Amino acid sequence: MFSTVASVEFNSSRVGVGDASTVVRVLLAEANKRMMRHWASWTLLPLLGCTSVTGPSLGDQFTLRVSESVTVNSLPDHPLGEWIRFVGVAQDSRCPTQVRCVWQGDAAVVVESALVSDRARGEVRLDTLHTTTSGGPGAGPDIVQLGIFELRLVSLAPYPETPGSIRPAEYAATFLILFSEDFAQECMASTTPCY
Repeated sequence: MFSTVASVEFNSSRVGVGDASTVVRVLLAEANKRMMRHWASWTLLPLLGCTSVTGPSLGDQFTLRVSESVTVNSLPDHPLGEWIRFVGVAQDSRCPTQVRCVWQGDAAVVVESALVSDRARGEVRLDTLHTTTSGGPGAGPDIVQLGIFELRLVSLAPYPETPGSIRPAEYAATFLILFSEDFAQECMASTTPCY
């Protein structure tokens, strides 16, 4: 059996320790204290049904399931963040993989968004993004301007195998968040601060 003399430092206080088993007991006790300080974040929040995911930054792709939301990280010079929620799929006419179609079809993805400060007052907007941007009935934009951001629909999963084979709660949409070029041009032409 080895006996190791060690010294462990916690919270700026030095604890002298006589052997390895004591070091392990001290380390476990300190880890337990730290875990208990944050127990609410990993036990209560999932039970409360919180459906927010960690926020992306500009240029990031992120995926949301139906009813999940995210807050886009603010820019250093821009104090406002943008809250985005995937409401659901209004219609899905994409050509199933086991069917021969004349047209590829389209899915309409509904998102709800607001500046974080506006959401607190209940001021939100609804937008619809499409998987098909041209070439047939129902096609529409795959991008929407949200203040200083642009939100682009990258993909919608799962892809249908047969007509009507996807339940509404099974959808997951992947988005890309970009800086809005239109907003930048408007801002540069303006004499008032842009937010």
